[in-house]
Amino acid sequence: CWVCLARCEIDADLISLFPALVRYANLPIRNGLLVSTVKRGGEADRAGLHGGTKDNALRISNHIIYLGGDVIIAINDQPIANVGDYYAVMERSRPGETIKMTIIRGTQKLTLTTKLIQRDPPTK
Repeated sequence: CWVCLARCEIDADLISLFPALVRYANLPIRNGLLVSTVKRGGEADRAGLHGGTKDNALRISNHIIYLGGDVIIAINDQPIANVGDYYAVMERSRPGETIKMTIIRGTQKLTLTTKLIQRDPPTK
């Protein structure tokens, strides 16, 4: 279980892209992690990572996804197509480590760097 093994994370809510979301949000790519929210004042926020906006929210079941945020497509030059790829990178990383993220913002491809934070242990 990647979630159980990962000791660190980006301090943001990340959503794996799926076909209906890509169509609804009119995204220019099909794979990656949509940044729904970013912890205000956290490492990702200071790095310039953008989350979606509250006026552009999508409710799916009991989850709210904020649209319009950045899409992470690579971390340290490793392609990130889904949450499994993300956890595979996090499993090999350490809290406090600086990583390079390749993101899509609108139609631009950008590179940002951020520090990883300690991941809270899974709740039972």
